[in-house]
Amino acid sequence: HIQDPASLRLTRSKSPKCMLVIRKVPDASLLQPFKKLCVYLLEENNMIMYMEKKVGRLHHLSGGDGILLCASSLFQGECLWLCFLTLFNLKNFQSQVTQVIVGNAAIVLRSGLRVRVVKELRGKKRTTHNAFSENGLDTEIGKQPMQYQMLNEVMTDRGPSSYLSNMNVYLDRHLMTTVQGNAVIVSTRTSGIVYAAAAGASMIHPKVPAIMLTPICSHLPSCSPKVVPAGVELKIMVSPEARNTAWVSLDTWKPQEVCHGNSITVTASCHLLPSICVRGQVSDWFKSLAQCLHWT
Repeated sequence: HIQDPASLRLTRSKSPKCMLVIRKVPDASLLQPFKKLCVYLLEENNMIMYMEKKVGRLHHLSGGDGILLCASSLFQGECLWLCFLTLFNLKNFQSQVTQVIVGNAAIVLRSGLRVRVVKELRGKKRTTHNAFSENGLDTEIGKQPMQYQMLNEVMTDRGPSSYLSNMNVYLDRHLMTTVQGNAVIVSTRTSGIVYAAAAGASMIHPKVPAIMLTPICSHLPSCSPKVVPAGVELKIMVSPEARNTAWVSLDTWKPQEVCHGNSITVTASCHLLPSICVRGQVSDWFKSLAQCLHWT
């Protein structure tokens, strides 16, 4: 299983020379702070600045959750990400950026998901008797696999169909549960306070190595939210008894249809996301809960 150390701090042998800064384009209020940040990085720190279309390697990222998702989608292979989340204030960005460049900042390791979507090749007909092996899992013979690195969640839903989704969920190649409802979410501890918590899942601190499986509007009383170790493999397939196909979206983007015989395999990514803390791992987490959910 992936284990996070109890306390981590950013240390450097030398200062970085390259930086990627991404701005939320529709928000005009961020234009002037964005310019100030770029000028500070160029003139005060002699940084080499990268823009989205010409990024070779991401060293630092400053922005909110949506910007972080956008940046993470640019790097689908091995890449060491280093980011802020939304607790930082742009009014005093100079001292915060300097602290990161020098290498004196607390960090927390956030997990991602490695997703493998296996579909049949176009033009290849499927027959019911060979779509599944004896244990109900697909054999991936004559099919096309696609791999993604996701930060938050993988959601499989019924799409435009009026029928309920009917999906089998396997844990380490053993049938764990059948989900009949609107959707099922496989999420990391980074996204636990977003869609999964709204659907009834527990909120998990980023230090806890776990993956959450959360059904949405399940019609089966026995199908409840589950928390599994980060080292297991989850596989989702459309049930042979399902009346319709399913649709999968990765971090709320790239929706694609999943037909009978196709599969979605989810494991914890081995590439963790170092995230800068304002004060500490625990205090930042509770502060974010207070801001988002108005906890007292």
